Amino acid sequence: MESIVGERCKIQNNVNVYRGVTIGDEVFVGPNTTFTNDVYPRAVGDWECTGTTVCDGASIGAGAVILPGVTIGKGAMVGAGAVVTKDVPPYITVAGNPANVIGCASGELMKVTEDLQAYMQTRDTAWKPRRLELMAKASKYIRDLREDDAANLYNMAISCAWQQHEDFLADQIFIREVLIDGWGLIPPPNGKPKGKIAWLINHAAIGTYAPYKHVHAYLSGMEPCPVYVHGSVRDKEAGELKNLGHTVYQFKGSPSAVADAITEQCKADGVGALISDIYTSIPLMVFKRRAANLQAYLSPGFQLFPADVTLLPETQEVLPHPRITPEFIPTCVLPEHLYKPMPDNKPTAFGVLTRAEKMSEAYLKMVGKILDITGAEFHIYGRGEPCWKHPKFRVMGIQNPHEALSRIKVYLDTWPTCGGLSCFEAMAHGVPVVTLDHNSVKSWNLFKPCTNQTEEEFIASAVRAYRDPIFSAQIATEGRETVSGRITNIPRAVSGLYKALRRHGWEP
Repeated sequence: MESIVGERCKIQNNVNVYRGVTIGDEVFVGPNTTFTNDVYPRAVGDWECTGTTVCDGASIGAGAVILPGVTIGKGAMVGAGAVVTKDVPPYITVAGNPANVIGCASGELMKVTEDLQAYMQTRDTAWKPRRLELMAKASKYIRDLREDDAANLYNMAISCAWQQHEDFLADQIFIREVLIDGWGLIPPPNGKPKGKIAWLINHAAIGTYAPYKHVHAYLSGMEPCPVYVHGSVRDKEAGELKNLGHTVYQFKGSPSAVADAITEQCKADGVGALISDIYTSIPLMVFKRRAANLQAYLSPGFQLFPADVTLLPETQEVLPHPRITPEFIPTCVLPEHLYKPMPDNKPTAFGVLTRAEKMSEAYLKMVGKILDITGAEFHIYGRGEPCWKHPKFRVMGIQNPHEALSRIKVYLDTWPTCGGLSCFEAMAHGVPVVTLDHNSVKSWNLFKPCTNQTEEEFIASAVRAYRDPIFSAQIATEGRETVSGRITNIPRAVSGLYKALRRHGWEP
């Protein structure tokens, strides 16, 4: 075992580099630093040389002592006089005897982390112009960080880039190629996808716009299967799943520990096809571990998550991109999740259920024109603040969707949208939904009773729906018929899901 020193290093005076030490490129080693290579040194008898690795770009201060078997990560910094007894993570500063973490060694990484943390606290649309810049900076470090640190940075970066996106296709491509693929590729399957279907879900909770409403509807008609939850589980929903015969597992801990545990449980359960409902770090880490030979992704809107097959509800348009292997499956939601009887609140406002930070300025300005014509208010139900405001906008916060819809006279479909389910809830409640299918403000939810091709038509239809009860009733009736005929047909949806998985080799 020889010692190796990389290129463009600075090795200062009186540095002791013994056998077994590997030093990467562009490493600084301060004077009087000592590398040791024997864990149990004795004067006589056999001994074993234990290697030490210093990764690219690391710096070691004067007089430091590096014990055998440790790895000093990429870009890390060791303080002068430190005694390093264990691995130093990438881009971390350690000091003392024994050496302990005292901070971040990269000013850029520290700044982008602080900026993304600030975004996550408010999700303010003021961050929109910097969304891709922050994501690109974060992606420079993700591959080299410890997996748990990378997972946290990934979640913040993809949240900022995607929740604030402007160009539906271009932003997704950038996120996929720079952030997701930059963290590492998914290995190919190592066999045929034979065995159980399992679901990997973020939250088992029915909320205002949760993807779980879709997942729960499929599970209501499927054969018993494992359900792996890496976020929250409400007792009500867990009880419903167990009554349907499904086995619910909730995983807690660090991201890497959760990903390991889910992967092992997949093997233990004999899972042939694993379906994720979200694009966050844990599903990506599970997929990178190749937990199942068919790894599928049920798209809630972001379509370019890396999976063997992307399951698209038939209400979505498919992105024309080679990085996606799409399979359309029927959209389904249980009737009780779409509609609950509410008192007649005699609604007078336009409204929407969405994430306010995702609504585009072009959409909001069109809404403003509608309000100027009608004098009505626009009620925004959901999280966040809009990026452009009108005096008659009312931010209502997160509320029960059924109660919120009982207060909306005309539902103005949004772009960018958030999963699209709220539009179908509005249709089930008999609220007329007005949609624009145009490059500037485009809805990819295809089952709409009042779709307009220009901004002028959209504004005119919204005003007419507000003022003309006959026109409003016509839209509402078409919406109800669409929901009852397609969205709540659970057997059709489950059959479509099974067929899609079989087309990609899955066998029970």
